[in-house]
Amino acid sequence: MPLSPWPTVSWLVLTASVALLIFERFQSRAERATIENALQIVHSAPAIARAEFDIHLIGQQLLYLKEPCDRGDRGAQWFFLHIFPKNEADLPEHRKQYKFDNLDFPYFLAHGASTQGSCMALMPLPDYPIARIRTGQLDGKKWRWVADFTLDE
Repeated sequence: MPLSPWPTVSWLVLTASVALLIFERFQSRAERATIENALQIVHSAPAIARAEFDIHLIGQQLLYLKEPCDRGDRGAQWFFLHIFPKNEADLPEHRKQYKFDNLDFPYFLAHGASTQGSCMALMPLPDYPIARIRTGQLDGKKWRWVADFTLDE
């Protein structure tokens, strides 16, 4: 009598489910450690802009931080991020007419995370030299808050 494939399929589903649970638990622990390390770094450096979220420049990335935060500060909320280069020739061809790069993003796609009452989102910046940044958060089609600042050399 040949063996039925069902125990094999059931075993695979069970194994995959357990592996996924282990991965999710590991990921959340790793994310928590990363967030806590980032918070230590951020608290030792001044914000380059303050609005509803404090904005920090860490290397070639913008870190958005809010303490304390609530569900309305994150979730499906969209952030707008407009990058004005020092040299407009650095812009992608399709953005040159606007004179800025549009890097808008939803919170959850920017490695958005929260722990101990803090919300953070991390967005990489383009490699070209940046003159000015305008960023903020959208609530539908309305700007919830705006920060507009220049980067020092």
